[in-house]
Amino acid sequence: MTTLPPRLLSLLQRELSATRVFVAPAPTDGEAEPSDVPDEGSAMVLTAPIGRGLVLVVELPHPATDRAALSQKLAALVETFRDSLTVARIEVEPKGEPERPSAAVALHEELRALAEGAGASDAVVIDATSAVTWGAADSVDPAPHVETPLAQVIHLDPNVRRISPKRARGPRSATEKAIAAVRALEATQTLPRGGTLSESARDANPPHIARSFATIYVLILVFEAPFDQIRAERALQARLGIVERLVLALPPLEPTPSGGEKKALRARN
Repeated sequence: MTTLPPRLLSLLQRELSATRVFVAPAPTDGEAEPSDVPDEGSAMVLTAPIGRGLVLVVELPHPATDRAALSQKLAALVETFRDSLTVARIEVEPKGEPERPSAAVALHEELRALAEGAGASDAVVIDATSAVTWGAADSVDPAPHVETPLAQVIHLDPNVRRISPKRARGPRSATEKAIAAVRALEATQTLPRGGTLSESARDANPPHIARSFATIYVLILVFEAPFDQIRAERALQARLGIVERLVLALPPLEPTPSGGEKKALRARN
């Protein structure tokens, strides 16, 4: 049985308005469409091969005005998630074998190893289309989270407002500064439209490296001082592919938290 990456399902629903997504056997030469694939004449259906004799089937709520464009978008998404689709078809481990860590925990450990290998103080993965942080080496909680500004409490009584001291937010951490700098880049804004980002800001405050992957994600290495470029690039080349597979295996996280609680990155001791 093939399990589709939750992030891919989320993107198909958002980008293609998919009402149903599933995997079916691909027809062989001389055979008709598999019985579980809807007839394209009676419903709007898109398909894309994912290898190993399987196709991804996407049902749409109504006929598309530009079927070719939708097919190209589906093919691009499948190509982006191809490694995750391969990983998803690994057989279940035999009983008695130790349980594998969750994708979030595995990503957390991988980011820590990357930061150590690159000589960085932190390694963090952000989403270019939302305020989601998918993982950070120097975070208390390995789970993805949404950064939201802390709300200031304003008293209704004007007399209390006049005598109450103004509470300023504490200084931002180096990781927060690096994330803000990367989000402000023009290249970051172009990622959802097919752009790429590759920045090495050795003399910035703080020094950092940013690399985009899988269309909308950015891996940021944060340093306490000007870094060794060769060491950092070597560590990135060795682990970026692993980080990408783990991020794509994470379940979707909608950037709409309620309650205003913020899960902040832990400051390094």
